[in-house]
Amino acid sequence: MRFWRIWLLASLVVVCILPGCSTQEPDEAIHTSLTQKSPDEISENVQITQWNLNTVDFELWAAKVLRWEKNHLTLADSVYIKSYNPDGSLKSTLVADSARMDEKNNLIIGKGHVRVDSDNGVMKADYARWDRNTDEMKAKGNIVLIRGENTLYGNELQTDIRLDRIEIVDVSAKGTVNEEDFTW
Repeated sequence: MRFWRIWLLASLVVVCILPGCSTQEPDEAIHTSLTQKSPDEISENVQITQWNLNTVDFELWAAKVLRWEKNHLTLADSVYIKSYNPDGSLKSTLVADSARMDEKNNLIIGKGHVRVDSDNGVMKADYARWDRNTDEMKAKGNIVLIRGENTLYGNELQTDIRLDRIEIVDVSAKGTVNEEDFTW
């Protein structure tokens, strides 16, 4: 009887505590479990254009794409994305070493040397998660935000894809700040 109590307690510890020890983001854990199967499609030197009625929503170029159709998951290497406004003008560009597109939830997650360019500046990070439904972006790791002559550094950032509204954590700055120009 005592053996079963110890075994039950040990099992609970393994089931309840060990999953909390993972260093993966929650969406990474899902990604890992989904990609353990072979992809449905593997393509190289890919260009994808997504249309919204008569206008281009975004264009994506990648050196290699792996796609799991049933899971609505796409992985891409050496990614370059152009995002457009409804009037057809360029909204922003995103570049990353790799990206994961969750087609079901309309998310794009960039990893490695992530860079977003817009009319409002440049953002660089190790990781960025772009919710295309809201155009909100969260970035982590070695954040660099450049606007004109001013540069901000931080560990985490929340913004929109146009780099209009910005919240940055553990911020430091470089440059000359003119209060009239500093509206962000």
